[in-house]
Amino acid sequence: MRHYPSNRAAFTLIELLIVVAIIAILAAIAVPNFLEAQTRAKVSRSKADMRSLTTALESYAVDNNKYTPDRSFWQAQGYSGDYALTRLTTPIAYITAVPVNIFPNLTDNQNTPSQFRYFSEYWKALIVAAHPSDPLYNGDTSFLWTLASSGPDRHSNLGEYLIFGVATFPQKFPNGFASIAGPTAIYDPTNGTISEGDIVFVGPSGPVF
Repeated sequence: MRHYPSNRAAFTLIELLIVVAIIAILAAIAVPNFLEAQTRAKVSRSKADMRSLTTALESYAVDNNKYTPDRSFWQAQGYSGDYALTRLTTPIAYITAVPVNIFPNLTDNQNTPSQFRYFSEYWKALIVAAHPSDPLYNGDTSFLWTLASSGPDRHSNLGEYLIFGVATFPQKFPNGFASIAGPTAIYDPTNGTISEGDIVFVGPSGPVF
């Protein structure tokens, strides 16, 4: 009969617990950094997709002397879908396909697939008509359209109102939108990678936020 030594090398329970604790600590450090990097990559992709749409919108305007009608126009015509950005793909392909908004909006304008929120002259005219004596909506701005993504928080922060100028947020929304560069109106990663605020493009040749 073969006899085995009784002092075989093996991990003790304490050693195993130490190893598990070390792995847990490393995971606690690595996972948040990974999620931060993932969010930053999504924000970069969202901005790149919106730049592509900006090029398509300006090309459409050159050929048609106006921008593609926005969602408000199509709703007024009795359409339930969002045809504004898809008009950039047909019959002339100003862009091959409308990019999907990587941050689906959980509050409004939910589409399948999710699209960026797009507002242009028709929507702007409706707001002005509804507030004829409000200087916030009757100021002279060069912005004729706006593209907005809900950003990492996935909630609309009314970034489309930037089309009326930077004064709109602090004056019209004094309680919820303290500043155009604040944490609740326009997305700012310095407030935290996953923070409130919309990612917004305005045009033509407007600033990028």
